[in-house]
Amino acid sequence: MNGYFLKISSVLLLLNLFGIFPLKIFSQDLIKNEIYKNNIPIDYLDYIPDNEYILGPGDVILILFNNKELYNKLFTIQNDGTIFSNRLRRVYIEGLTINELSILLNEKYKEFFINPNINIEIVKSRPIRIQILGEVVSPGSYLLGGKKEFNQFNALINETSNIKDEKSNLLFEELNKEGEITTSKTLFDAIKEAKGITLYSDLENIEVIRRNPISKGGGKIKTNLNFLNFIETGAQKQNISLMDGDTIIVKKSNYPLNEQFRKATSTNLQSQFNKVFISGRVEEPGMKLINKSATLNDLILLSGGNKPLRGNIYNVRFNNDGTLTRSKIRYRRNAPANSKNNPILRSGDIVSLDSNLLLKGSSTISEITSPFVGIFSSYSFFNMLTEL
Repeated sequence: MNGYFLKISSVLLLLNLFGIFPLKIFSQDLIKNEIYKNNIPIDYLDYIPDNEYILGPGDVILILFNNKELYNKLFTIQNDGTIFSNRLRRVYIEGLTINELSILLNEKYKEFFINPNINIEIVKSRPIRIQILGEVVSPGSYLLGGKKEFNQFNALINETSNIKDEKSNLLFEELNKEGEITTSKTLFDAIKEAKGITLYSDLENIEVIRRNPISKGGGKIKTNLNFLNFIETGAQKQNISLMDGDTIIVKKSNYPLNEQFRKATSTNLQSQFNKVFISGRVEEPGMKLINKSATLNDLILLSGGNKPLRGNIYNVRFNNDGTLTRSKIRYRRNAPANSKNNPILRSGDIVSLDSNLLLKGSSTISEITSPFVGIFSSYSFFNMLTEL
């Protein structure tokens, strides 16, 4: 079988080199699956992922005694990171993985049973708190919904005897009422929650920092992801599932990434529209809803066009660091998109079309002379009355 695939690969490569037809590249995973689909080593089942789920307050777990179903029980990890067992009393388990907890409980229960043979399943994972920093529209701390493995839990209960513990039965009924099954949250969900990206977000260099399991040394581990690759090809390895405590850093580019921004806004990663405000010398000033890739010229056109005697244009922008930027722009009808005179607008931008010098001068003269005009008119009217 292996020799067959090597021969085919060699022929394809030679044909490609001679320009007969382009070579299609397949992922290494697909090739491995094709070669080993009938010859998967049994050790594959013993594989434990590098980034195991770390338990914490709010998780609901099921502890299964395979030889003693009578002791099967549901536990909710309390805010202090503990669960309460009749035999072990209060036990601190926060920060452990499922595998680590299974090993410790099997060892601990040897005081009471010859062969405990304990397995643990997550029935419902807690909502996760993540932090997303850097070049996103709204950086900060976000709470993302947890995942309920209720179908799996139902199957486990059906395969074993009914849980005999009253508190576990009450918890089982409460979970059953919830009904909805949510999925684990990914990098995509986090960026979407943060209102999406900006024109300067470097999606090819996103850093994720995560807690490391205790059995693997503890501390923090980090990785860099090419999220743009996920947008372009759907590569799921670049859109990892998130865990509680993860920190995401979206790096900022030194120059606008127009093509990347266009690709991102063509998905549901963020809202397709921005809210901006325009005032001054336009036909229809006010709040406008514009496309994410809309420019200043698009906004002026959407507002009915500019009025005569228009002066300079100013754009006030609220930055992610809390500062304000006020830019002076010269209007050019044919300026290319995302140029200095026709920038792409962001949500929250305030655009003002000023009056020109002639209109300003006219307004100033009117304001200065209006009191005298009023006095003169009153004086003329009084004289007219006295002459009658």
